[in-house]
Amino acid sequence: MIAIDTSVVVAAFASWHDRHGEARRVAAGDVYLPAQVFLEAYAVLTRLPAPHRIPAWIAAEFLRRRFPHEVLLHPDPDVVARLPTICAEAGLSGGATYDALIGLTCLGVGAELYTLDRRSLRNHRALGVDIRLVA
Repeated sequence: MIAIDTSVVVAAFASWHDRHGEARRVAAGDVYLPAQVFLEAYAVLTRLPAPHRIPAWIAAEFLRRRFPHEVLLHPDPDVVARLPTICAEAGLSGGATYDALIGLTCLGVGAELYTLDRRSLRNHRALGVDIRLVA
């Protein structure tokens, strides 16, 4: 099972993105999306700097059509309740907490997470997440 993160979703959508081709190839397959990524992608697409920002209705329609609810992965409520402790024990804080939620959602269902975000690799690896950098 393959899941993708926000960096892949945004690059796959945005034809102007320098990694559009690679991201689009990955996103075109049978992929899953952690629910956090679904929301994060909407937030990013609707708040990009001009001229790349898109209207909210276009972002919502793209996400609804490309990632129907059947492909959304939801975090285990027990993991969410323990997330601050899990992060603290792994040495993660701040924005890495969101990486942890995404990664642990994937780990919980046995999905391999694809990303374009080199920065997040360390965070995911600290939690034992199966992570792959899109090449």
